[in-house]
Amino acid sequence: MSEQEQPNAAGRLAESLARIRQKLPLPDELLSPVHTEDRDRLAVILETTALGKPTVDLARQLTSRDLRHIFPLLSEPLPADARFEHYHDKLYLIIRERACPSLYRYGWTIFQQVYPSVPVARGLAVLCSILDIKQHGQKATARSMRGQNKLPLISNLVAPDARQFEDKLLKVLSQRNVPLEQFMTAFAVRADLPFGASLLARCFIAGDARLYAGGHLQFRQALAKASPDRQAALIHRLFQLKDLPSETTNRYYQEIYRQFGDPERGHPIWSQVKGRDLRRFRDWITAATIGSHCRKNKAKARFYLHYAGFVESIEPWDDDTLLIRFPGFLIADDRRQMLFAVYYELSDPEILPFDFQQSQDDLNPANPQVPHRRVEDAVSRNSTQGPVGLLFDEAGLAASAMFMDFCLSRKRIASRSQLKNIARRTD
Repeated sequence: MSEQEQPNAAGRLAESLARIRQKLPLPDELLSPVHTEDRDRLAVILETTALGKPTVDLARQLTSRDLRHIFPLLSEPLPADARFEHYHDKLYLIIRERACPSLYRYGWTIFQQVYPSVPVARGLAVLCSILDIKQHGQKATARSMRGQNKLPLISNLVAPDARQFEDKLLKVLSQRNVPLEQFMTAFAVRADLPFGASLLARCFIAGDARLYAGGHLQFRQALAKASPDRQAALIHRLFQLKDLPSETTNRYYQEIYRQFGDPERGHPIWSQVKGRDLRRFRDWITAATIGSHCRKNKAKARFYLHYAGFVESIEPWDDDTLLIRFPGFLIADDRRQMLFAVYYELSDPEILPFDFQQSQDDLNPANPQVPHRRVEDAVSRNSTQGPVGLLFDEAGLAASAMFMDFCLSRKRIASRSQLKNIARRTD
């Protein structure tokens, strides 16, 4: 094929695909504005057709292209107009007359797209009841055997218009010992559509800790699609689970952080989260930030995590340096200084206690060249005045911990009993 013929062939293929897409749209494309013309035409015909035999006659005349618009019409808001009297009843009657597996596939997809919609759920229930009768009436022929590959009816589990549909569905799945992932695959439930996301959210809210093992990706999808109230419920439920493995907890907290960020940034969801849950998440952010910063220095990480409950905030000074704020003082830590950090006393929490500029690459608040007192000297003099150089070698760790305990006690941030308790927990 010549170079000139290749673009022409590609163009013809694109045109052919466009025509096919227009004539045979996928079920999830039916609500697109591209397909409203045929839907509007059918709606006008329905408005002017009387309920009863005229509607039955209309149903028998509809083409397969017309039938694909039945459930999208059910999903549209119904105007308060006399012309629309019995409008839904006409659509239900058409569904009864023309019930078939392909109509169910369209209906099931629209159900997932516009969930929750009472008219669509009712129409799908009508369709399921007719198809169920037809399926049970089939004889065990080769044709019926081929039919087993068709999409299973949701009514085999729960009627789609049942009250508390999600709870009943989850109960049936539990009774039959069917994993949620297996159900979603078998019934072509899409987690990125409202029904799938809502079902996942309900599952995480009502389920026990076993559900959370390996389910963080589904949790992400549920969290992204849920309403603010349900998002808050999902977060609260997660924070209630005290016995999750730390690795599992970390994955779920990461999903929350990716979506909503640090509570200090003011995402509206945090105003709906309970204070205890908020504190727990902030503690995780503190621990995660320290763990990431001190990834190559476990001794430093353990030291800071020992006092993490008293940390007010952590902010970056540059790519390598953190300012770890406590009430009344801060610690500047440069990850490149494996055995050293600098303690500064804060007389005013709004003013940093040093004059360094972030543009000064050769010197930062955690540099050993900063004039400072030895930590042993500060301990021996019972003084909290800084700057003080904290040491993290084997000998210096004990002196640095003694100095930290003294500062927290002297500034009435922690009592001696609190310090003893955290010492026991970390031993």
